[in-house]
Amino acid sequence: NTQMQKLKKIHRQLEWYVSLLIHKLIEYLNSHSITDIVIENLLLSGKFGINEEFDIKYSRLSKLLHLSKVNDLLKRQAEKHGIRVHITLSHYTSQTCPKCGYISRDNRKTQESFKCMQCGYEYNADTNAAYNLELRYTSDVLRYKLHNIDEYGRLTPKKLNKYKIKAILNSYYTLLSNAAPRCGQYTEQAEEVKSGEEDLTNGRESWV
Repeated sequence: NTQMQKLKKIHRQLEWYVSLLIHKLIEYLNSHSITDIVIENLLLSGKFGINEEFDIKYSRLSKLLHLSKVNDLLKRQAEKHGIRVHITLSHYTSQTCPKCGYISRDNRKTQESFKCMQCGYEYNADTNAAYNLELRYTSDVLRYKLHNIDEYGRLTPKKLNKYKIKAILNSYYTLLSNAAPRCGQYTEQAEEVKSGEEDLTNGRESWV
């Protein structure tokens, strides 16, 4: 039917475009000596119900567009050049404030901008989500609680529901908050938080 033909056309266009982007990405990573990248799980497994445009279930749409192959293609091409690809869960990456840890859909009311409804922190929404993805790799707590780690040090997401993921994130930010220095005291954890905030404020480029 017409909708299926449209989907097949989109798939062909997507496959060509993704291959081109991956090629350019690998070239950039090599030229800048970047050895690790973090990406979201691109499957639509967390989506339920019907996609209105194509009148089809999200699970079926994911299979038709071969979204899982995007991850596989990137991993194959990257590993040929000695670059490790880490995959993490997409839950709450666009809703989490990296300053105070507050998680809410209201934090991202538009596609372009992020503003925390609790502490008022504002930043570009995509860059903010990228920082949250990077944190899941650089933080020992989040790296081990959210992921499985293979013999080569590559991360893959554990099978966790969204409530467990949110509980882990809340616990992590509570830990950081409790580690903040009081009355001029210095703590190693607080210095890590400060360093991360400075990196974010300075617009550090993250490959996530």
